[in-house]
Amino acid sequence: MGKHPVLSKNHWLLPTSIGDTHEAALAALWPGIAFYAGFFPRYNRMMAEYGFASDAAVIGEAWARGDRDAAWRAVSDAMIDATSISGTPEQCRARVEAYRRSGIDVPILSPFARCPDAKSRFEAAICACASGKPDYSSAGNLTDG
Repeated sequence: MGKHPVLSKNHWLLPTSIGDTHEAALAALWPGIAFYAGFFPRYNRMMAEYGFASDAAVIGEAWARGDRDAAWRAVSDAMIDATSISGTPEQCRARVEAYRRSGIDVPILSPFARCPDAKSRFEAAICACASGKPDYSSAGNLTDG
């Protein structure tokens, strides 16, 4: 039995934020990145392994003492740029393509928004990053062995 054509691909979950400016999109991701790096030890280690050891340590310590504001402030723009997709729609599409060129077959967008219009922000992020009509022709039945 061979590998499933979809399940054998390289998938990567990418926090995503679309904004009118790169700066606005970055700011929208600070709370989400702080939560992941502060609450989940696995993500904290990942951030440290990506070259953000001191930032990850500060975020983890702030989160542990309940200081969410300090955790948010410790998330650097460089950390977000290295681990996420953020910016204007054009910048985000370029980032998705850059991830694909790096060997990620299936970039999985994970829009972040904690606000009354979160659903519309999620939809906007997904639509803004779409490079065209998806091709599911090789997907087959995901339950096949």
